[in-house]
Amino acid sequence: AFAQALQTGLAVSSDMIDTNEYGRVIAMSLMDEDRLLFLTARDPMLHLYDLKRHSYVRGFPQTRGCIAFTLGQAPSKLLPPELAPPAPVPTSYEDLSHTEPPPPPQELWLACGLERRDKTRREDRRTLGLFVWRDNDFVLVRETQISEGLKTLCVGGECVFLGYRRGYTMVHMGTLETKAIFDISDENPSLVLLPHQEVALLQHNKSFFEDFDGRASRKFRLRWHSSGAEPPAAGPGGRAVEKAPIIHYTGQLGPVTQVALFYPYLLALHRSTVECAVVNSEVAVQLLPEERFREALADPSAQGLQFMATTERAMHRVPFEGFSFGNEVAPGASPAKGRLRFRAFVGTSKMIYEVVARPYERVTDLLVEQRYFAEGLGLCEVLNNEHFPQGKVVRLSTMRRHLGLALFKQNKFEAALGQFMKGRVDPLFVMSLYPGLLRRPGLGPKIRSAYDPTGPVTETGMPMSLLKPESEEHKRALIFLVDYLANCRRVLLQQNRSAVDGYLLQSQDPTAASQAMPEQGADQQLSPNPMLYNDPEDAPFRSDILPNVIDLLRVLDTTLLTVHLALKYTEDALEKLLGQRPTSSRSRT
Repeated sequence: AFAQALQTGLAVSSDMIDTNEYGRVIAMSLMDEDRLLFLTARDPMLHLYDLKRHSYVRGFPQTRGCIAFTLGQAPSKLLPPELAPPAPVPTSYEDLSHTEPPPPPQELWLACGLERRDKTRREDRRTLGLFVWRDNDFVLVRETQISEGLKTLCVGGECVFLGYRRGYTMVHMGTLETKAIFDISDENPSLVLLPHQEVALLQHNKSFFEDFDGRASRKFRLRWHSSGAEPPAAGPGGRAVEKAPIIHYTGQLGPVTQVALFYPYLLALHRSTVECAVVNSEVAVQLLPEERFREALADPSAQGLQFMATTERAMHRVPFEGFSFGNEVAPGASPAKGRLRFRAFVGTSKMIYEVVARPYERVTDLLVEQRYFAEGLGLCEVLNNEHFPQGKVVRLSTMRRHLGLALFKQNKFEAALGQFMKGRVDPLFVMSLYPGLLRRPGLGPKIRSAYDPTGPVTETGMPMSLLKPESEEHKRALIFLVDYLANCRRVLLQQNRSAVDGYLLQSQDPTAASQAMPEQGADQQLSPNPMLYNDPEDAPFRSDILPNVIDLLRVLDTTLLTVHLALKYTEDALEKLLGQRPTSSRSRT
């Protein structure tokens, strides 16, 4: 397992490598496939080891006193002129006429927290040293003083993020300007570099997300479950109160000690178990059973679980697009050529476990069963089409329908209809949520028999009407339905212009319409191939009951007219009903 860990690009803290001359290895990270950089406890400094030749290469005395380090890619423009690489010289006319600027050159940087004895002042001096790799050696570029208690650090963009017991700061690698992110004491600071220019910071059993400029990149925090805390009975995404997480929480979890990336998941480490959350969600959804790790913790000397190796630290040398993730590569098998697979190893110095992800289709099914709709939707959004046999667009549409229905039950009509629109949910399904809207004469027995508003909620059928007629909630829901129906109609017109031109002319000049109307069935059937799309908003709009464009458009038109006639409100009444001034579009409506 450790040999596999060495091949993934690691952050290891263990007793498994023991050198008599240099002391215990307390941290390590891969520079590339053949070279390993490690930190020793005795006379702490960094050393280089050749993994291909299995031989020690050299030490770096300039890093003596190192207490924490990280490797990362940063732009060459941060270097002083004497260390900056020469500008590329165009060698052909094509180089001179190239319209797109080439990507900025990157350098391998080493950020070290250094603690050295100042003999003049007779006190310890703590600094952050920034080194760049030049001619098989690390050259000091800049150094700045830092505070006591540095625990972890990572390079993101043009800055170094520092984690202390008292909070987090960031230092610009070019100007050495320091910016405090927040000052809240925590014994276990943790920094995780995420794809798409984000950093996750652990603070009091919550993960905050910052961009490379030190600004909040998300409106929410990821909540991990602290010692003795019960999972929330209800939360974002419309989870039902009576539902429990995928795995029940038992015993005392203890505080979160580390967080690591196992894309598309984030893993939080407690003393005796591991918690899992989707990388773009607000709450953890799974807890690995503590029984799995009892053997690893049986040794009295074991201090608790720790991440032995995670692929996240290899992101400094491989761009995110160079990683593969998911069950397309079997555990233990070699990844596709030129790609690195996300892997995570957890355990103690006596035993190591590898965390293996379930097939994503099964995970989304479990999240739906437990009513974690927002988390299931977030997982679908970060995955690719090949992870789902029926196509990503089908799974996304299903998740958005579940989430929209849950929001509708909470009377969050605008948000619910927004999810239905993004998921290209069948408009007839949405209309069935309104009492009597599909029971009016003229729609035909086909719709009434398929969408029975008095039937139960099923996966394929229609739910019973969720609104009481003539109630205030019903009136509010009708107002938002106007915008939804208008948007559905607009999308249909844009995606099926040739099929609906004749239908639009028919209401003005039946004679001209007979010449413009296509043959029955030609270019009017909505039968998209879901494997061709990654997002429902890119796929053609469709209805399972009315696959013909003209039939669906007629139902939308008559329903829109029915809702218009039902809303006999002035602008003042709309303002009172909505609790705000209506937008200009609703005023015109």
